[in-house]
Amino acid sequence: MIIHFTRQNHYVIKIIGKLSYYINDSQDEKGIKIEKLKNKMRNYGLNDLEFDALINKLIDIGYLNKSNECNISLCEDNYYSLYDVLTLHK
Repeated sequence: MIIHFTRQNHYVIKIIGKLSYYINDSQDEKGIKIEKLKNKMRNYGLNDLEFDALINKLIDIGYLNKSNECNISLCEDNYYSLYDVLTLHK
C-alpha cells in the first residue's frame, strides 16, 4: 500500500511539474486558455475529470490564478516553492 501511494504521489508531482512548465512557457499577460491546457495535458494521460479536479485543487490552494472563466495563470509566490519540491523528486 505504501509503494502504491508513493507511485501515485510521484505521478501527481510529475503532472503538476509538466502543467507548471507548460503554463509558464505558454502564458501571456492574461494567462493561458484552459481548453488549450486541457488538450495539452491529454497527451500526458489526464482525462477531463482528472484535469478539472487537479486545476480546481491547485486554484483552491493558491497555486494557480483563474483570471476569468477561460484563462488561468501561475501564482508567482507558489511557483518557486513547488519548483523546489519538483527538483528534489527528479
